[in-house]
Amino acid sequence: LARFSVIRTWQDNIVAPQGDQTLPGATTIDFEGVGHVGLVYHRVVGDAVIAALTRGAAPGATAPRPTVARHDTLANAKTRPAC
Repeated sequence: LARFSVIRTWQDNIVAPQGDQTLPGATTIDFEGVGHVGLVYHRVVGDAVIAALTRGAAPGATAPRPTVARHDTLANAKTRPAC
């Protein structure tokens, strides 16, 4: 069974509607205070991507840490399993 994670932002003005941006059975990670393009450059979002990628990795495996620009606009991040 494949695992999926969906990272979305409520300030996404490119992909809409935001509430529908998920997959059945996926872990959905919601971000507030950052737009669609800003997701790529935000350190907290980058950390969430690394965490999602390493969850399915072999025990003891580590992922390389990307260089991510720092932005201070992210209000918070909420992780919730899909319904």
